[in-house]
Amino acid sequence: AKDSAFEKIAKALHMELRRTRPYSPWQNGKVERSHREDGKILYGRKVFTSEQELIRQVAKHEARYNKTAKTSLNFKNPNQVVSEYFSTCNICVDN
Repeated sequence: AKDSAFEKIAKALHMELRRTRPYSPWQNGKVERSHREDGKILYGRKVFTSEQELIRQVAKHEARYNKTAKTSLNFKNPNQVVSEYFSTCNICVDN
């Protein structure tokens, strides 16, 4: 099978990709928790009348989430952590 762009970049960076088995949520707990939280906060509270409204609301939810401090990130928000990472990244294209 032909490698995707993501797989090619991962190989170039010597990263090992691991796939989870279908219908095995215990193998990917962080993603499953994220989906559960999104469901409670976003999808469980709103009725979307169009695809455009869904896209707009998901973007608002992501922006709000990424500005909220997390104890698991030493009380930083995800935007801060990503910004700090890329400011010191030695394999990044822009640095």
